[in-house]
Amino acid sequence: MAKVEELSISEEDQLRIIEQTGIINKLKQKEKQQQKQKQQQQQQTLFDSDDDEDNDGFNSESENQDSDNADDDDKPLKPLIDLSQPFPLHQNQNNPNNNEEEDLIFNTLLLAIPLTILHSALEYVIHVQYGFSEKYNLTYITTHSLPFFAALFVVMVTTGRVKQRAWMQAGFAVVAAACGVYIIKVSDPTKHEPFGVMIQTAGVSVLWIYSVIQSRLGFSVCGVGVPLFYYWLQGWRDGGSGGGAGSAGKFAL
Repeated sequence: MAKVEELSISEEDQLRIIEQTGIINKLKQKEKQQQKQKQQQQQQTLFDSDDDEDNDGFNSESENQDSDNADDDDKPLKPLIDLSQPFPLHQNQNNPNNNEEEDLIFNTLLLAIPLTILHSALEYVIHVQYGFSEKYNLTYITTHSLPFFAALFVVMVTTGRVKQRAWMQAGFAVVAAACGVYIIKVSDPTKHEPFGVMIQTAGVSVLWIYSVIQSRLGFSVCGVGVPLFYYWLQGWRDGGSGGGAGSAGKFAL
């Protein structure tokens, strides 16, 4: 048999043959394709797991919603606003007494402030009439108006708590009638009352107004009608016709 001769190829020739055949490039491309396939598989598994979780959550939410709807169907329907038990919007159902007390104090302040201003104005008019206008200064206002406001506030709060009682309404009527008669009597210009007496009419006038305001219609008519009758009666006693001309000539209110 013939002997097979061994081929001796140099390394340079081997590298040249490998480059010409492109074996290395094919191996690199195959590796890249395998890596891409692995990445795609991993992404697909992640998407599948997310979809499963979303489906599970959606199913659980839908089940809960269905159960809630079933419970709501069993319950009776309620109106948006329940008018069966009307109550003020600002009332606290837990403790309504606190709200009543707050309303009383707030209303008292709203009424006490203008009455105090009226009292100060009447005192100023009396000071001017008697020629003591220079004494009516800031010091006088501070020492007289502020204590009057405090005393009026206490009286208004105390009487405001029981003003709906019948005996309190009768008391308002009596106080209003007495104050009105006193003011008419003291204001008689023929008597020339001193300054100390006239200055008291400012507070009495405020008390008269407050008693009439807090009285009901019948009691307030009494609190105003009695002083008017007294005014007419004084004019009739002095010889006026029906009390009109005589009283108008006598009293200069």
